[in-house]
Formats: sequence, structure tokens, C-alpha cells
Amino acid sequence: MPKRTTSNSELTTYQPSLHVTKEGNPLAGNELWQSYAVYRLTHWGLKSINGKDVSAELRSGTLTKCFDSLGYVALSCLHQTALTPLAKRLHTLHCFCCCSSSSSEDSGDLID
Repeated sequence: MPKRTTSNSELTTYQPSLHVTKEGNPLAGNELWQSYAVYRLTHWGLKSINGKDVSAELRSGTLTKCFDSLGYVALSCLHQTALTPLAKRLHTLHCFCCCSSSSSEDSGDLID
């Protein structure tokens, strides 16, 4: 979960970090758990895990090659009722980012 800090100028900044203890957590026994966490949380700009900086190498596309098939499996297991809103949001985001300004006027439903 990102840590929230307030600077003297009252601006809010986020320092995305993750802390997982080994005690009572079987996930921490797997040697790939940190790499998978970086893969899943890279969109948050994860900076550190258990106080150690996440390397640029881990944040690169290397992990996508390793874990992308898991994302495909998870997506393929979703029920149609979950996929429809997801597809709509992805389409809206695509139009907002990539299409002409006339197409992006419809993107107001990006934020609920």
C-alpha cells in the first residue's frame, strides 16, 4: 500500500512501497514472490520492497515475459459480467489516450 506523506508546501506525494514479513506468510517462502509483486504493482510505480529499492531491471519488461501468461490465465477465468465493464474501461482509456480530441470527449466515464 502506498505511503502518503505531506510536504511543507502541503502537497501530497506518494512513495509506493511494500512490506511483507516472512513470519506466518507462506508466500514469502517462494523465491519469486518479490518479482511477481513488482510485476503486479509496477503501474503504481513501486519503489521499494521490505525497505530495499526495486531495481530498474525488475521494473523493466523482463518480468512481463516471465509472468504475462499468469495474467492471461487470470483474465480468461473471469466471468463475462466482470469482463464487460473491464473491456469498456479499456476502450475508454484507449480513446482518451490515443484517439482524436473529438473521440476523447466520451471519456468522462473514466472516473466513477
